[in-house]
Amino acid sequence: MVRRTTIALAVLGALAGCGSDKSKPPDATQVRPSGGNVAVKVPDAGVSFKAPAAWRRQKGKAPLVYAVQTGQATLALWRYPRTEQLPVTHKALQAAKEALVAQIRKRDPTFKVTKAKLLHVGPKRAVQVLGTGAIAGNRRTIRSTHIYTEKAEFVVDAYAPPTVFDRVDTQVFAPVLDSLQIAKPRE
Repeated sequence: MVRRTTIALAVLGALAGCGSDKSKPPDATQVRPSGGNVAVKVPDAGVSFKAPAAWRRQKGKAPLVYAVQTGQATLALWRYPRTEQLPVTHKALQAAKEALVAQIRKRDPTFKVTKAKLLHVGPKRAVQVLGTGAIAGNRRTIRSTHIYTEKAEFVVDAYAPPTVFDRVDTQVFAPVLDSLQIAKPRE
């Protein structure tokens, strides 16, 4: 009898605690701060960069090189080998920018370009498009940077909900892009 009473009290004690925890479960949509940096090297793609330590990090399968993500914010690095002449002159980069914007609008007619520009990522020439579009039906601010070097087009796609993009861009996306180094892939 004492044993049954003890077991019953233990079960009642456990049940009494159910539902009384006022803390909220973790929000899967929350965009976490970087939590410092961790060095990422992918020699077979010829890239290295500093990724946010507090975000999920995962090496991809070609053409995806690597992805980092937290909540609804993602940065993906792609490598597309190219056999054609890469754009290197100002005129060729302008044409690449116009073609890129046209391609984006074709894929997503709702995409609104905020800015499209030519730039350098380190010493490498690049085209960058910033705007708002749909990813899986959700509105996202998207920064797509296309770097032309080493017989490939490297693409850094960074996107997050418009309400948090500026913060995430300042804290994570821009520093990752600034840390990106591209070399000849190890074969």
